[in-house]
Amino acid sequence: MLDLNNFFAPLGIGNILVFFAFVACCEIIGFSFAKILIKKIPEFLRGAVWLLGLGLVVFLYFLSHFFVPFAFPTALICLIVLLIPALKTYLQEKGWQSIILILRQNFLPLLLLLPVLPLIFIKSSLPPYVWDEMAYHYISPYTLYYEKVWRLGSGFMENIPRLLETGYIFLFSLTKTYATARLLHFSIFVTFLLVIFKFLNDNFGKLPAILYFILVAYHGETFLTRSTFGYVDVATASLVMVGILCLVDFFLKNKFEDLMMGAAFWGMAVGAKYSSLSPFVVYLLVIFALILRRRLFKRKYLKSYLIAILLFLFMGGYWYLKNFIHTGNPIYPFLTSLFGCRFPSCPTVSYGDWTLPFTLANTRAILDRIFASNQLFKLLFFLSPFLAFFHPEKFVRKIFCLIFITVLVEILLVRMISGYDPRYFYHWQFLSVFLIVLPTTGLTKEIKSIKKFLPWWKK
Repeated sequence: MLDLNNFFAPLGIGNILVFFAFVACCEIIGFSFAKILIKKIPEFLRGAVWLLGLGLVVFLYFLSHFFVPFAFPTALICLIVLLIPALKTYLQEKGWQSIILILRQNFLPLLLLLPVLPLIFIKSSLPPYVWDEMAYHYISPYTLYYEKVWRLGSGFMENIPRLLETGYIFLFSLTKTYATARLLHFSIFVTFLLVIFKFLNDNFGKLPAILYFILVAYHGETFLTRSTFGYVDVATASLVMVGILCLVDFFLKNKFEDLMMGAAFWGMAVGAKYSSLSPFVVYLLVIFALILRRRLFKRKYLKSYLIAILLFLFMGGYWYLKNFIHTGNPIYPFLTSLFGCRFPSCPTVSYGDWTLPFTLANTRAILDRIFASNQLFKLLFFLSPFLAFFHPEKFVRKIFCLIFITVLVEILLVRMISGYDPRYFYHWQFLSVFLIVLPTTGLTKEIKSIKKFLPWWKK
């Protein structure tokens, strides 16, 4: 018999312990997987490797549901199958030492989050309350118990990529409460904040790192509380941003570890939601241009490119392969007029009347949402190009131009097929803050590891 009270249970000691045990397992799996395939994990990404473990667990759980039901034994078996072989590498490489070091280095941003943790605890403990959370992001108790295998019909929600929702289901099967799924969403967002804090602190100095963390964590869009919603938008934008940081680091340092790790996070991003496809296409264009410009298409780099492709597919790209095999359209049910489908009738989903068209008339409304109607944010953003242009460090100007141009290209890509809805473009809000804090680089004489890579700018 189903006890529905369990599914609406708040966070408690028991389910919190289960959640952190799950994250610890993902940390072991992700670290070992990255060490085997990539060898050297970029330091700023060390705190995010548990997300790779999450991606692998979801991949195996996704495959298992073609044969067995979603249930507690299925989740536990998937976890054990990945955990046992990963433990050996984790212990040999002493992975716990590096994660403890990362936590120590991130003591300040973690301290800044303490005041909001009671609010996050309450928000995460609430039953589904935001519009269509229960409609398609959360699985129903009946489906969790009685759905035998994937139901792959011709419907919209049956075929869109659902990486994070599948992760939610995994936690439902372990804890029987939606609260842990909300906590997972929040944890992905906090992981992104810690990653970008580490990236900015190591490469540009403490001032831009602290500014970025505070401005995004306490942004008017209230990302901290939105990351406890049953939606996947904040988590998806967080994965997109980690992928963009990998691009910036590759742009600066030419390290192929960034390329491979970036492919993994982009795989998770596009596996989470279609809205990440537009920044991903721009990312591919930039990467391809850099490879041509720096003549990195030599045979000795082939292995790195193959690993990057495999990581992309294993971490989330498989949702598009599934769609292509089942429907004939990798992004079904979008653009069916272009790709078609295997069904007697091919429905086409449009963005409808709930989005703002990308027109000059709507520019002010879009900017108001990006900056949460904060006039100071707007002023700083429009000042930032001038501050960056006159910045003494050339690489700062180049990074600013890189990010600014990628957003412009993305607007050109999506304006004909999409409209603006804030939750589809949260990464723009994250990037706008990045552009605001970037010109502060050098004010504290803390430009660190970038300088040894500056000879790249002379090539």
